[in-house]
Amino acid sequence: MSSEPRETTEESPGDLLRNARISKGFDLAQMADNTKISIKNLTAMEENNYDSLPAEVFRRGFYTLYANQLSLDPSIILGKYDDEKALTTTPDSDLQPCSNSSKDYRDMAQRPNSFPSSCIGLATLLLLFFGAFLSWYFSWNPATYLSQKIQNLQETTQIEAPLKSPEKEFFELQNMLSIPTLSNASEIEQQFTPAVVATGKYIIIAQFKETTKVTLAIDDRPVFDSVYKKGDSVTWSANEKINITLPGKTATALSLNKTPILLPQTENATLTISIPNDLQQ
Repeated sequence: MSSEPRETTEESPGDLLRNARISKGFDLAQMADNTKISIKNLTAMEENNYDSLPAEVFRRGFYTLYANQLSLDPSIILGKYDDEKALTTTPDSDLQPCSNSSKDYRDMAQRPNSFPSSCIGLATLLLLFFGAFLSWYFSWNPATYLSQKIQNLQETTQIEAPLKSPEKEFFELQNMLSIPTLSNASEIEQQFTPAVVATGKYIIIAQFKETTKVTLAIDDRPVFDSVYKKGDSVTWSANEKINITLPGKTATALSLNKTPILLPQTENATLTISIPNDLQQ
């Protein structure tokens, strides 16, 4: 019985696999990473080098896995493999020496070079999915949690910032407020008010209807600023003179020795009352 050569138009299983891989634009390294089959075994499969492949049971698994990865029908690949093997092997060809068993297992255990990085990427992805599941299960939003922490930290900083010495606050207030204003006065506590004994020649009583900053010059004492809140009432006493500087538009009520003082209308930023100079006009 003469054996005729196969038709050259019939493709071997290795040809089908190689052509499908090339048409999809993959190289052997990518397929090794996708299938977890070593490049050596993939090359042997595409070259129909069956002697370089592991035992028969593993070969069929490799062909099935490779065909599925390339969207081929595994039954067609295995059928061509069986036909190819029947023409190129003898009945005893499946009996491999025991000395080759260690080589087969070594080939099966061989991993692509990119295996560690793939494991790291997979582990990272699993951790992300696990964290997302916990956030959903406990209704916990990491973004909201971080935002609240930052907000609390900012509030703590704002609360701790004003904790300075009284002397430092007083001088900072003098530097920032060169003239009396109403916009900033509402945010400033009264810093310093000298003790006054209502026994002088000129006794001024001031009643404040809004938070107001006042600059005072009493007799020969140093000029000082004071800030008063709405509803405050204060008495100043002078023996020789007293200058009171208020905001230009103020609702403060003043009285001199229990006589009301009518404040003049002005468009200026400040209004200064000089006693006794204004009494002589």
